[in-house]
Amino acid sequence: MPNDDETETARNEERGCGFLKHGKAYVRSPPRSADGVLPSFVEFDPVVPYLERSKFRGYEYFPGTEFELSVTDWTNLPEDKETWIRPQPDDGIDEAAFNPISPEFEDGPETEFSTVPRGEVWRHIARTVGSASPYEHAGQIPQFQSRDLFMFVGKSYYETPEEFIEEVHEQGLSKAIPVSESQEPPRIDPGNTRLYLVHPRAVYYEETDTYKSGIIGYVYLHRTIYTEDEKGRFPAWAEKHASGREDMDLVRIGDQIYDEGTRATTINGVCSDDESPRSETESEPVSVQASDKPGRDVEEVPSDGLDEDAILDGLDEAEDEIREFAEETERVDEFRDAVEFVDLPPVEEFPDEPTRLQAAFTELELRDSEYNDLRRRASSNDLNPGRNPSADDLVRVLLKDMGLL
Repeated sequence: MPNDDETETARNEERGCGFLKHGKAYVRSPPRSADGVLPSFVEFDPVVPYLERSKFRGYEYFPGTEFELSVTDWTNLPEDKETWIRPQPDDGIDEAAFNPISPEFEDGPETEFSTVPRGEVWRHIARTVGSASPYEHAGQIPQFQSRDLFMFVGKSYYETPEEFIEEVHEQGLSKAIPVSESQEPPRIDPGNTRLYLVHPRAVYYEETDTYKSGIIGYVYLHRTIYTEDEKGRFPAWAEKHASGREDMDLVRIGDQIYDEGTRATTINGVCSDDESPRSETESEPVSVQASDKPGRDVEEVPSDGLDEDAILDGLDEAEDEIREFAEETERVDEFRDAVEFVDLPPVEEFPDEPTRLQAAFTELELRDSEYNDLRRRASSNDLNPGRNPSADDLVRVLLKDMGLL
């Protein structure tokens, strides 16, 4: 485990989803690459509708290049055509037949989708071709293990896609992902692995005046971080996951940095704000409220011990259970509508010869009665079920008296 001097302290800027939390993993991207090659966010224009399934938790693996090539066409080439990969003459390939802007492709299928910036998939391909040459075998090639990812953006934190995209442009991406002892984080090839994002309110349907999900775009990831726990420690399994990996770092949590640039630090359990420059030494946020104690303006709000993510997960599970219950109720109602219920004649109208059917229905009728009603019925028939009889005792003597037992 790295010592305190070696462990990085992650910036903890305020986001739509709050601040970094202890003991969690996040996939991250910078606001922009150092040399300006990678865009901070690549948008689909227009958004690609996503109606296949409801929101899922965590991430899924995703064939990003194939998908992007399928929804865009040759008109989505980069403005700088030199970034397009062309076979060299000595490759033995007919360049004219391979060139996507040659006449053979002008009448090909077109789609309505493009990206901002235009043609980013071709730049991505150009950057990837030949990038594994320094390596000796497949296991040393990052692309051999890394795959693009696919996640949802929470509409409770970001009401519109534009809010989320603006935040990524300004602060980079930080999305929590599930990581545990048995679940290692995904392998990330920095600047090559992409995270495609779906927003639940990305596509507007005028005919129904509703919003539905859509793939709004993607970011280039550069690493996974795992934050310290409340006591500043890292579990052994997190250290094991991070060991020998350049794409995962164990980090301390820095001070809260609010939108206006102020910083929150914790002093004797009280959170105070100052106008200090943004710092890389940050601590777990503390909520405060107005205080009526002498000499104090604010005091810490007692923690309710609830984890926000756990609450949201619980709400999702509750919604699923409600949906399943509604579906089951609908099926029961359909069954009731399809069945014709009839009223059974009273026991007195059955033939004198008792049958098992008579006994069964009579027993059901008796067991559905209140205990005191059973006592009165037994007493009126001069039956003696014994001292302090149970409901079962009363049902038994009544059935026996009727010759059904």
